[in-house]
Amino acid sequence: MSTPVLSESDPLLPETQRQHQPTPNHYWRRPHPQWLIPLALISSLARGLTLAARVQIVTRIACDSLHRASRATLDPTQYLQTTESTISAIPDVCFTDPAVQASAAQAQMILTVISGGVTALTAGRWGKWGDKSGRNKVMSVALLGLVMAESVYALVSLRHLPLKHHGHKLILLAPIFEGLFGSWPTLQANMNAYLSDITPQGSAARMFSRFMGILYIGFAVGPSIASFVLRQSATKNLTPLFIMSAVAYSISLLFILLIAPESLHSSDKPPSESSSNDTHDTHVQNDPETAMWRPIRRLIAPLAAFRPRRAGAMRKDYTLTIIALSYFIYLMSLALYQLKYLYAEHVFSWDAERLGYYISYMGFARAITLLVLMPAWNYLFKPLPIRGRSSVSPRRELNFDLSLVRMSILLDVLSHASVIVAPSSSATWFVLATTLTSLGSTSVPSYSSTVLGYVRYRTAQAEQEDQQEDVGVLFGGLAVLQSLGQTIIGPILFGLVYSATVSTFPKGVFVLACSLAGMAFVLMLIARPRKRLILVGTHRDGARGRSGMPKPITIPPA
Repeated sequence: MSTPVLSESDPLLPETQRQHQPTPNHYWRRPHPQWLIPLALISSLARGLTLAARVQIVTRIACDSLHRASRATLDPTQYLQTTESTISAIPDVCFTDPAVQASAAQAQMILTVISGGVTALTAGRWGKWGDKSGRNKVMSVALLGLVMAESVYALVSLRHLPLKHHGHKLILLAPIFEGLFGSWPTLQANMNAYLSDITPQGSAARMFSRFMGILYIGFAVGPSIASFVLRQSATKNLTPLFIMSAVAYSISLLFILLIAPESLHSSDKPPSESSSNDTHDTHVQNDPETAMWRPIRRLIAPLAAFRPRRAGAMRKDYTLTIIALSYFIYLMSLALYQLKYLYAEHVFSWDAERLGYYISYMGFARAITLLVLMPAWNYLFKPLPIRGRSSVSPRRELNFDLSLVRMSILLDVLSHASVIVAPSSSATWFVLATTLTSLGSTSVPSYSSTVLGYVRYRTAQAEQEDQQEDVGVLFGGLAVLQSLGQTIIGPILFGLVYSATVSTFPKGVFVLACSLAGMAFVLMLIARPRKRLILVGTHRDGARGRSGMPKPITIPPA
């Protein structure tokens, strides 16, 4: 029996084993990064609409709670000079009173920790579910939670309802809804997973940065629209902003659920493991001691993607673990952002309108960095293939991503240090110093690209389906790190520091942020990929009759 001769245009696999591709007549149904642009713009616009309004709501609740209990400490004409038509306005004394600011910081900490804690427990499962059911379903679930959260804030902002005296209790439902449905960490993680599904191997920092830039366009336009709406209102009513945000999230939900194509086809999705684990799951559920620790195991299970691994007889490779630890510490420093707005309220007496303009300015600066400066940096300095090779060495791609992360974190360190040494009364200096953080906004997409690139580099010889299977778990682990660092531990640290120092040294939170960013920078200096040895995925080698021991593979130097 003669063996057929294949040409270069013939497929290597039979038709039944190849992934089904959409026909040219259905090109508009093919997954493409452009499908995420409307989602990214509308959802980030919705979030930007209420960034300043949420801070104002928390400040107002803290102010009401303190001054209802002790009105004698204030001049009643300052706080009670409102009527039913102007009750939405927040008195200036709420911004200048250190006790109010400390209480607002504690309230903001509680809301952020609740959202982050619940998100951390659910993010890993949403990531796994996205691998099995598709990215679009997970993104639609996260958007549904955001719609419910904005609806809660809208109810809290209605001061003329019977619920006006229970706003401090009702507002707790917002972070619970966000966390149960994944919130923004899960939404962004699945956006990145969607992009990784359809992006060729190599450095993904450029693609991630572009979409982070698109997100920041929405974050910039949203506060500007909010400031314009507030300027047209004599009472500075915040309710319309939350309603507009809920409507925008609903539009995003319908778009991703009904219009945007799924990035994962049925052949890409891993088989369900529920049938093989039914007996084990039943035993675990019936074990009281195991059930007690189940929430903790669910929380840390996605972090197993970053565990150290051994390459043959060599010592364990801790590079990915160090990168993940650096990312976690850096995310803790990002918890400064909410308190930075409280700082501006307290030191410069900014209201929601002026704070909205500041957030818009920072959003535009970040968008320019990610959409203009980042592509220019890639064009000028991204490594090119060596003569005689068609592609760039994975190690050179990885080193390029590492350099981007280090540069971005260093800019954050310089920004925080500039605020510390700046005159406290100068709003201009504060704006210019914090602008440096916009130049460092490439850090998060560069971290994501670095983690994804290192996993691909380490498993370069593994089977393609194994690599695809781990993408959702990997970004689920990143979402858990974001929830733990940016929305749980970080807010607790910054909330406690700000509450303790707001009356004596409000810049204490910037000292903490500078220290955390400096630690993350040092760890990234330590993280270096191995030159010649990578870990080959071997957990399925036994099925092919080969040894299950990891094998070092020699890679020619780049």
